[in-house]
Amino acid sequence: MILTMEAKDQRETLLASAKSWRRRKDALTTERDPLVKAMLDGRLFTKEEVHQILGLGRTTIDRIAGPLS
Repeated sequence: MILTMEAKDQRETLLASAKSWRRRKDALTTERDPLVKAMLDGRLFTKEEVHQILGLGRTTIDRIAGPLS
């Protein structure tokens, strides 16, 4: 693939943005999982409520909850 200098610069900028987003996403994921478990522990919140509040997919909630479900 042959790119112009402008396209190369745009590609590098987008790549840097994507990597930055990924780092932030990974950091949030490490906070998210314990939060979901804490919400479900002791049945303080239902899976439906966690879904509505956090906007997570039900399969994601099930994966995080593990044996709690």
